Amino acid sequence: MGFLDFFVRDVETSDYPNNPKLRTHYYRSDYQKTKDTLMRYLRNKNYPIKHVDDTYGEIFVETSSFHMIFTIKKAGVLNSSVDIKVSVYNLIPAGKPFKMIQEIYTYLDKELQVVGVGPQSV
Repeated sequence: MGFLDFFVRDVETSDYPNNPKLRTHYYRSDYQKTKDTLMRYLRNKNYPIKHVDDTYGEIFVETSSFHMIFTIKKAGVLNSSVDIKVSVYNLIPAGKPFKMIQEIYTYLDKELQVVGVGPQSV
């Protein structure tokens, strides 16, 4: 994490990010199992789940200090991918979005079988 990342309020993962730590994670699990695992994490953290859209594979979480959007996509017959967007409302976020994404991916990596990180893993 660079010095300027300390001030970034909006962070999003993708297949081809500038920061290699923000690559999409792929798991050997179907959509429903991945969604259930993610929902369990959110409930354990007491994050208010505002909306779940199974048509687009999105989960929206919002608190008074941040919001998160999770996108779960089918990536093959048995695989799914998870992308995360975090926006914090603090004037100086102090790297909080990066820490939140790392914490979520660490949890998912322990609970689900990781296929890989980034597009080459599909």
